[in-house]
Amino acid sequence: MTAFLGRMAASLLLLAVSLAGGPAAAQETAPLRVELNKLEEAGADCRATVVTENAGSDRLESLKLDLVVFGGDGVVAKRLAAEFGPLPGRKTVVKTFPIGGLSCTAIDRVLVNDVVACASPAGPVAGCVERIEPSSRAAARFVK
Repeated sequence: MTAFLGRMAASLLLLAVSLAGGPAAAQETAPLRVELNKLEEAGADCRATVVTENAGSDRLESLKLDLVVFGGDGVVAKRLAAEFGPLPGRKTVVKTFPIGGLSCTAIDRVLVNDVVACASPAGPVAGCVERIEPSSRAAARFVK
């Protein structure tokens, strides 16, 4: 009887832990839509406007992406890190950043190479690369 009660208690504990982790797991899988909305000349640089939508309820203090810019010949033209946070839950945010030393017409594709930082108020968040859904309205493609 004691062994049965012990197994029952362990099962209830596992159930409670899995239920408690359910909403957090759902937040971590909600998409992070990152759209390259516009590229425009800004002197000798190209200025990128990016629209980021956090579909989940979790707030991201930081979403810093490692971006690789390719020219029309398929050769890497630039590599940069861009910060898109803070990004509140269920919120869309617009950010601009320069792509120094490149004309916008020289940009064929921008690759989300990796996530440099992805953090909530509680600390680092795992799985951000998988959550990112890139798209583009600009002439250049935006891919993962």
